[in-house]
Amino acid sequence: MKSILFYILLAILASMPLFIESTNEAIAESTSKELGMLYSGEERDGSSKRVVTKGTASMYAASEGMCIASRNIDATKVMDDAMAVIFDPDATSTARKAAKKDLETVRAYLQSSGESLTTAVKSLAPMRGFGKYHESQEAKKRREANDTIAATATKSKRKRKKQPEVVLLENYNKSKKEEHSIKRKSEAPTTVSPDNKRVTRSSSSETSSDHTGSSFDHSKLPQPQNNGIYTKPEVVQVIVNALHDPEAPKPPTQRSVILAIIAAKYVPCQYKTVQRLMKKHWAKEPILDNEWVSPQGGQGRVVPEDVVAKTAESILAQGNEGSDLRDTVEKMIVDHVKEVQEEAGLVPDPKAVLPSRSTVDKYCVEMAHQGVNLVQKTTSKTETRSVAEKSERGSISNVGVVGYSQFEVMDGEDHDMIKDLEKASFRTRALYELMRRARGGAPIWVVRPDLLFSTDDTTAYIFDGKAGKEGKWVLASDRGVKNSGTSSIYRTEKVNMMNGIRVKITFTFSGAGMTAPLFITVSGLSEEEMPDDDFLHVKVPGLAINGQGVSVGNDQVGHVFFMRKGKGADEERVKCYQEEVLLPYIETVRKDLDSNYSPRPGMEVPTKLKAISWMDGDLAQVASVINSVEEFAEMGITVCKQNAARTGAEQPADLAPVFKLFKKYIAELTAKDNPSTARFRKKLSDAFKNEEGFNLKTNHKNALLDFLATVAVAATKACTVTNVMKGWIESGLVDDEVNRFPCLHRILATCKKTGGIKKSTIEQITSDFPSLLNEVDTHGRISEAWFDDHNYPRDCKSNGEEVLRPDAITREHMQRSKVMTHSHQVDLRLKNIDAKVSKMRSKLESANEDHEKLVESNRNVVDKLCKLAELPVAESSLVHCKLEHFADKTVLSPDLLDFILAHDDDVKLKKDVPSTKGKLEDALNGKKCRILHAFDCRMKPNRIEGKPPHDLQAFDQETSRRQQQQSAPRNIRTVTLWDRTKAVTASKLLSNVKWVNTLENVFDLSTLMRDDVSEEDKQNADVLVDLLRVRLTNHVNGRIEEESKRNDPIWNWASKNLPVCAAYMILAGHVKSNFRSTREEDSLLPADTNNFIPYTRFPNHHGVYLQHDTKLEQKIRSGKKTSFGSAVEGFSKRIAEHKKGCEAASPTSNFYKLYPSKSTKRSRSRTKQGLFEDLEHVIAASYDPKGEAGCSFGLERGRCHDSWCTR
Repeated sequence: MKSILFYILLAILASMPLFIESTNEAIAESTSKELGMLYSGEERDGSSKRVVTKGTASMYAASEGMCIASRNIDATKVMDDAMAVIFDPDATSTARKAAKKDLETVRAYLQSSGESLTTAVKSLAPMRGFGKYHESQEAKKRREANDTIAATATKSKRKRKKQPEVVLLENYNKSKKEEHSIKRKSEAPTTVSPDNKRVTRSSSSETSSDHTGSSFDHSKLPQPQNNGIYTKPEVVQVIVNALHDPEAPKPPTQRSVILAIIAAKYVPCQYKTVQRLMKKHWAKEPILDNEWVSPQGGQGRVVPEDVVAKTAESILAQGNEGSDLRDTVEKMIVDHVKEVQEEAGLVPDPKAVLPSRSTVDKYCVEMAHQGVNLVQKTTSKTETRSVAEKSERGSISNVGVVGYSQFEVMDGEDHDMIKDLEKASFRTRALYELMRRARGGAPIWVVRPDLLFSTDDTTAYIFDGKAGKEGKWVLASDRGVKNSGTSSIYRTEKVNMMNGIRVKITFTFSGAGMTAPLFITVSGLSEEEMPDDDFLHVKVPGLAINGQGVSVGNDQVGHVFFMRKGKGADEERVKCYQEEVLLPYIETVRKDLDSNYSPRPGMEVPTKLKAISWMDGDLAQVASVINSVEEFAEMGITVCKQNAARTGAEQPADLAPVFKLFKKYIAELTAKDNPSTARFRKKLSDAFKNEEGFNLKTNHKNALLDFLATVAVAATKACTVTNVMKGWIESGLVDDEVNRFPCLHRILATCKKTGGIKKSTIEQITSDFPSLLNEVDTHGRISEAWFDDHNYPRDCKSNGEEVLRPDAITREHMQRSKVMTHSHQVDLRLKNIDAKVSKMRSKLESANEDHEKLVESNRNVVDKLCKLAELPVAESSLVHCKLEHFADKTVLSPDLLDFILAHDDDVKLKKDVPSTKGKLEDALNGKKCRILHAFDCRMKPNRIEGKPPHDLQAFDQETSRRQQQQSAPRNIRTVTLWDRTKAVTASKLLSNVKWVNTLENVFDLSTLMRDDVSEEDKQNADVLVDLLRVRLTNHVNGRIEEESKRNDPIWNWASKNLPVCAAYMILAGHVKSNFRSTREEDSLLPADTNNFIPYTRFPNHHGVYLQHDTKLEQKIRSGKKTSFGSAVEGFSKRIAEHKKGCEAASPTSNFYKLYPSKSTKRSRSRTKQGLFEDLEHVIAASYDPKGEAGCSFGLERGRCHDSWCTR
C-alpha cells in the first residue's frame, strides 16, 4: 500500500509547479557541472582541457553511482516521513507545508541525480552506442506500458487513469523482486524479445497533421493491391508516376504526393519513412519488399531481433572459442542484408550492404545484452590450429592410433586387468569391446598407464630474483598522461627481469602420473660463451623432483644441455634427451614393474612391458625418431605422433596444468628464499667455476644459477600426480574411473567443433571400426582417402573452405596421428631418401653429360680450326691459327660459344659471351663479337677436358658417410658435477699420446700397433667398454655362486679398469671388426691369430696367453702366468706344464681331457674336442717383469696401481 501511495505522490508532484530553495538549486547545478566537466575533460576554470584517463573517469563514475545509491535511501526515508504527515488527519498545516517542501526537494534530487547517473554510467559502458541503445529500449518499454494501460482501461470516470511512468516503476520493482527471490544461476539466459516491434525515435517524427493543405488530390492515386496498403516498391512507383504524369497541367511536388498517400491511409507509416524510400530510389539503391514499421514512425531495424538472438546463441555454443564483437556484428548485418536482397531477386551491392559505424555500435550493445560475456583477455590461435582442433577426422585418427598401439593381442586373459575392466562403466569399456571384436575375440592386453609416456617442451623466461606483484593501477601526473604519446609512463624495475634468458624445459609424463628426470636446455649460445664445444651436457645430481631444496639425499640426476647456434642443433638436443633421459627412464619403470625384467641385446621385450611414447609434430622430434626407429623397436617402444596443430586439444602434456603452474612457481621463487636453495646455488656456482670452456655472461649465469637452485621446488609443486593425471584423463588416453583404459568418448570429445561430434557419426565410427583399425594396421595411419571413401566430413576453415592434411611422407610433421615406428612408414621414409638421392644423382649425371657434350663440341671446333690452318689437330696448334680461320663460314656461332666456354676462365655463364658471331671486318676493327673473343682466348689452356663438374664416386661415398653419421655417436661433451671418481674413458686414453707410448713400451706392442689412432677407433673403444662391463656383470652374477665373492671389491676395481683393457684391445687389434653386432655368447676376439704374438717370441714374459684351435679357428682357452723371486718362469714353463698334463693317462682338468696329446690312447676318444698339437699358443698381453717399464709400475711386485688409468 505504501508503494502505491509513493507512486501517487510522484504523479501529484509531477503536475505541481517546481519551486526549490536557492541553496538546493545551487548544489544541484554545481554537482551537474562538476560531473560534466570531469567526464568531458574540461578544467574547472574552463580555460583548457584536463587529461583524464579511462580508469580515472571510471573511478569517479563509480563513486558518483555509490553516492546516488546512498541518497536514494535518504530520499526513501524523507518520502516515508512526508507521506506519514500528509495522510495524518491530525497533522498541522505547518507540518503539511514542511512535508510538501520535503517532497519537492526529493523531486528535484531525482531529476538532477538521474542526469548525473546517466552521465556516469555512460563513462562506465564498455563500448560506444550504449546511450542510444538504452534510449531505444526505454522507448520500447514506454510503448509496451501504454499498450498495457490501454488494454486494462475502463470507462469509469471516477477511476483515475494510470500513468505509464507508474507502470514502468511497477514492472521494475516486480523484476527486481523476482531476481532476489530466485537463486542466481551460473549462466544468464539469452533474452529474446517476443515481438518484433519497431524501436522508434522520440516525438520529433512528423505526423500527417503537420502537412495539411496538400495540393495533390488523393483520388488520383491508384488503389493498392494488397489489402488497401501499398508495398514499398509500389508506393515508390506510384510517386514516380505521379511526378512524371504527362496529363497533369502542373507537376506535383514529391512532398504533396507523399502527404496525399498518407492522408488516404495507403501506407502505415509517417512522412519521413516514405521520404527515406524515395531518397534510396533517387540514389539508385534497391527498394526491398519487406514489411512496414509501426505507425509511430522511426527508422526500421536493419536486423530483426530473432536474427540477433540466433547469432548470440551460436556464440554461446562455441565453447572456448571467442568471437570479436565488432566483426561478428558487422558480419551479421552484412549477411542479413545480402540475404534480404537475394530473396528480393536483387544482386547484392557490396557497398550498399556495408553498415555505418553508428549502426554497428548500436547492434554491438544489443549483442552484449543477449547473455554473452564480454571478455578482454584471450589467447590468439592461428586458423590452422583452430581448424585442427575442430577436426572430426583428427579425433577419429587418434582413436585408430590408440587402438593399434595400446591394445596388444595375448595368448591368454590377464585376470587382474579383467577385474579392473569389470569395475569400469560401459563408456570406459567401449573401445576395449570394439578392439576385442575387431581382433576376432582374441584376448587383449591394454598397455599399462605406467608405460604410456607423453613428451613436450615448455619455455620459461628466467632471471636472478623473483617477479614482484604488480598492482593493476599506477599513479601518474597530468603531465605524464599528456606526454604518454611520445614518452611512455614507466615504473622502475626492482628485480633483474630485464637481464634474463629463456630456457627450454623438457618434460615426460607417464600415464600413472609420474615425471621423468628434468632436462633443461640453454640454447643459442655464442662461440664466445662456449668456445670449445658445440654441445655441453651437464649432469646435476639433486636437480630433480623432491631433490635439492625439497629433501636431502635425493641424488637423482637432472640434465642441463648447453648448445651453440647451428643447423641441426635442436635435433641433437632431442637425440640427447632420448638417449640420456627418455629411454633410461622407460627401462627404470619396467624394472620397477617387474623385478625379474633384465633386458639383453636381441631379447624381445615382454608384451606386458611394451611402452608407448607420444610426441608432437616438432621437426626436431620427428627427425630424431626417424633416425632411431631401430633402437625404439629393439627396446619394445612404439612411438606415436599426435595430430599436427592439435596437441593443445589432445596431448596429455599440454592438457595438464603442469606447465602453467611451473612457470608461475618459477617466477615466484628465488634461491634466497630459504637456506637450502641458497646453499644449492652456492654449490652449483662453485661447480661451474671449475668447468673449462664455459663463459656465460654474468647476468645470464646468475639467472641460470638462481633457476637451477629453485627448479626442484617448482617442479615438485607443479608435477604432482593429480596435476599430471588431469592431462591423461582429459585426452582420453586414460579413463577417470579406474585409471587404466583409454576412453573412446573422451578421445572423440577432443574435437572442439561446436556441438561436438554427432551421435550418428559416433555410430558410424563404431560400424567402420574394423576397417579403420585395418587401415592403421596396414599403413600406420589413416589416410585422407579412407576418410573420403567413408564420407567423414572434411576439415573446414571459418569461411567454409575445405582443408586436407598432407598424405606425403615428405611432410610427415604436418600429418594426422600416426605410428612413427610402423614398418610401412619406415619403408616410405627409406624410399623417399632413395628417391631424393636418385634425383640428385640424376641431376649430377645430367650435368656431366652436358659437360661431355661441351668437351666433344670443343674438340670438333679445334679440329676445324687446325684443318683450316693446315696444322696438326691439337690444342697446341691453336696458337698458329689466324683470325680469318675463326671467321670461316664452317665455324658456326654455337661452335665459337663452346670454344670460349672451354678456354676462357673469366666466362662463367653464356650471357658473358657476345651474342653474335660477327664478321671478320668487325673483329679486325676490335668490335666485340664471338670471332674476336674466341681468337683472344685460343692460347689459354683447355679448362674442361678431363674435368667433369661432379665426381659421382665421391657423391656416393659422401651419401654413405652421411647415412652412417646419422647413427654415429655425436660430439657432445658430457660433464657430471661433483663426480669425484672422474672415470677415464677408453677414448680419452687413446687420445693421450704419452699414455699410448707407455702402453707400447710396457707390453712390447711395437710390431702390432698402428701408426695413428682414428676417431672411429676411439668410438669403438668406448662401445667395447660397455660390452665388456655387461659381460663382466653377467659373468659375476651367473658364474660365481657365493654371494661374498660376488660382492668382493675386486669386481669394482676390474670394472673401473675396463677402459684400459678396451684401449689395449683396440690398439693391438684383438677384437673383431664387427664386434658391435655380436651376440653376448659370441667371442669378441678375431678368428685368426695374425695380430697375436707367438709365445716363443717372449718365452720368459709374464701375462695372459690364449690357446687357439687351428682346426676350429677359434680361441678355446685363456690363461695367465706370473712368478716371483729370483727365478724367472714365463710362458714357456706354463705351456710345458700343459703339454705334460695333456700327455698324462689320467687328465687332471677338463682342458686336459678335451685336448689330449696324440701320443696318448685318449687321442682316439670320441669325447675329445681336439688335439693338443692342434693348438697354437699366442700372447694376449705380456710384459717383462725385469724390464724397465715393468719396474716403473711396480709390476715386479705383482701390483697395479689405480693411477695406471691416468698415467
